[in-house]
Amino acid sequence: MIEVKGLNLAFTKEYYALYNINLNIENGEKVSLLGDSLSGKTTLLRVLCGLEAYKEGTVYLKDKNLKNIDFEKDIELGYISHKPIFFNNKTVYENLYYVLKIRHIDEVNIAIKINEVLKNYQIESLAHLKIKVLSSFQKTLVQLARVSLREIELYLIDNIFNNCTMEEKQILAKHIVELEKKDATFIIATSDKELAKQLSTRIISLKYGSIEKED
Repeated sequence: MIEVKGLNLAFTKEYYALYNINLNIENGEKVSLLGDSLSGKTTLLRVLCGLEAYKEGTVYLKDKNLKNIDFEKDIELGYISHKPIFFNNKTVYENLYYVLKIRHIDEVNIAIKINEVLKNYQIESLAHLKIKVLSSFQKTLVQLARVSLREIELYLIDNIFNNCTMEEKQILAKHIVELEKKDATFIIATSDKELAKQLSTRIISLKYGSIEKED
């Protein structure tokens, strides 16, 4: 699924956000990137979804060079960020509706699918609220609900547990475990070692932009 060789990414001459990253992730693996806020885990995820340019090294997704990937045609990717992008002045329902409408789902099935995910994620009460009034935790639940409407090959989950209570972390973890039952590859960035153990079968520890160890 993913092969990274000699990846370097520098934002300035003095600072490497990523340095000499080499890793392989197989189809269907559940992997955690573990590290603090300066470890490079978010930058690595952003590289994998095409949001950060790099000049040194090679990255392959599904045996195709990342620089040649068409993210609309070549791979079904779900990027779940700690800074989600929504139509903030539209409701939760309208944001979920958009995901299905652009995929030409008929109106009856759109309603069925949305009502199902609203129930599964226990966010029925949020359906007609505008995104901009939601808490960070509520927005993350809506993100997970939104991505569950699609058939995803590769999930990139970036620090969504930050600033959550213990109860909120476990709610999010429960939903990720449900998603992990699907035939997909997961890479989860977190600073919480216990969550990394709970959600993955391999932990890659990063420090100062480099891989420190693998467990």
